[in-house]
This record gives sequence, structure tokens and C-alpha cells, in this order.
Amino acid sequence: MENWFVSNTMGSLAGQEVINFGYDQSNNITYKFNSLGFRSPEQYNRDSVIVIGNSISFGIGIAEADIYGYQVAKQAGLGYINCSLGCYFHENYDHLLNLKNLTKRTTNDLFLIQFNNLDRQRIGSEKVISPGNKIQAVNKFIDYFTQVEQLLWNKQKFYFYWDNVDHILPPEIKNKLLIHNKFHLDASLPNNTDTFGIKSHLTISKVVLSKLA
Repeated sequence: MENWFVSNTMGSLAGQEVINFGYDQSNNITYKFNSLGFRSPEQYNRDSVIVIGNSISFGIGIAEADIYGYQVAKQAGLGYINCSLGCYFHENYDHLLNLKNLTKRTTNDLFLIQFNNLDRQRIGSEKVISPGNKIQAVNKFIDYFTQVEQLLWNKQKFYFYWDNVDHILPPEIKNKLLIHNKFHLDASLPNNTDTFGIKSHLTISKVVLSKLA
């Protein structure tokens, strides 16, 4: 049986439905977790949209049907698999194990990969810190991005980048980003401070679908 990376908080909810999750305590959203602990349907042998990312891609604060990956899958007539990590500290490298498992699939999948918070660094099984070293953060990201490119060399994919720190990325990487959002802003939210709102998801899905058309 394959091993997967999923936070203990998400893993503890495997196979369950809960009202509220993490810092969403609105009592408005039901979060349903599959048998691995991801907010996703179970995997199946069907061409699918596969989403890798953080709380934005996970869909904190919004219904599953409003998540950009779900919207793209529905409009494109594909299955939907979301292996994003929501709410609790993680770093980009944490996705590598899941990506390695997902690229073994023999289906014709579309990968939507979201990068974020480059300065996060895992220093233990339950601890991630933000040391604030921009040079180190960018170098780590280049290494991670290179590994993702190698894993997805023969896959259809789009890359998105979110961060609340303005890191200077190499042009050869920046040019491969379908969306590059340097700020966590969404005008659909009352406080206008996060990218976790429906407006952002709708915008992302429209951009992706325009590229697929």
C-alpha cells in the first residue's frame, strides 16, 4: 500500500464529515474527507483534474463545488482529485511524496500545482518554521520546482504561485507560472485580506479553462 503525506489533523478526519475546519469556524461549510484524509473524492481510474496546493486549493471557507479544481473538472468533464493540505503548517516539499504516487497513474490527468510560502521549512514531523531567509527560500523553491518538473515531464499541468512575501524568482520559472499572485487579496471577502474567497476560485477556473479551450 502506498504511503501518503497528510497532516495529522486531516488524517484524523479520514472518512468523516465535519462542520468547520481549522480557522474556518463559520458553521457554514461541511468538509468531507476521503479515506486518506484529503478533502477529495476517492481516487479512481478515470482522467482527472489533480490539485496540489495549500489552504487556497483545499478550499478553506468555501463549499467543495466552489473550489477552482472542482469547477475545472466539472466544466472539462473530468474526475476530481484534491490532495491539497489545508490550514496547518506545511511546506512545498511535503507534496513530493503525493506527487510521486499520483504520477504513477496511467490516466490522462491534468495537474494544477499551487506553490506558496517559499520561506517555510520543516524541522520536524509536527513543526514548520519561517526563518525569513529570502535567498535560501528561493534556492529551495528552485530545487522543489525542478523536482516537480521532472515528475510531471509528460503530464499536462499548470502552475500557480501565491505568497505574501515578494520573492524574486528566476525568469525561466516565473514564465511558467500561469498565475503569479504576490498578495493574499480577494475583493469578495469583507476584510479584503485573503485569497480564500469564491472570487479567486472563479478567476482561477476561468483562466485554466481558457487555456484548455
